[in-house]
Amino acid sequence: CGGHSGYRRLRGKVDHRRWICWIDRHFWLVCDHITGKGRHRVESLIHFHPEVEIVRTPACAGKREIGTVRRGDIILKILPWEVGNIASYYGETDPIQGWMAPEFGLRYKNVVWGLNQEGELPIWFGYLLWPEKTDVEVHTKVLSKKAYQVCVTTEEKQYEIICSPYEVKLEIGRASCRERV
Repeated sequence: CGGHSGYRRLRGKVDHRRWICWIDRHFWLVCDHITGKGRHRVESLIHFHPEVEIVRTPACAGKREIGTVRRGDIILKILPWEVGNIASYYGETDPIQGWMAPEFGLRYKNVVWGLNQEGELPIWFGYLLWPEKTDVEVHTKVLSKKAYQVCVTTEEKQYEIICSPYEVKLEIGRASCRERV
């Protein structure tokens, strides 16, 4: 978990905190929490390695669609949540987005997804990186201004992840995620 206050110069004194969690030595969770005041448009960028083939870009607009990428025989599912839309960038110049710079002075066009959300702060949103072909579902719930629940369900396991400012709690079980008030 980390955060920064570099956006406090914006109206509403915006702060950003991100959790990146490797869960059960199996999958990755990326969760963003944007706080402050007022209405804002926020974006989380996913930069892909040049050898990654984009199989399917998720189309959001309120749906929970799964994106899929492949590198060789390895499939990676990307499950965004609380995302309004997903932009796909490739060598854009205004704004500059969709580039890879492997070393100083070199840059190549490359695929970057921008997960966008717009609304009144605070905003929670993020995505799951699921590295296999099996089915997975993600359900999320705001528990409070400072806590967020992500439930990841497969046929074999249920993961309940609670993100709060200074910790992440994980419970693994077979039952469905508990309802919290």
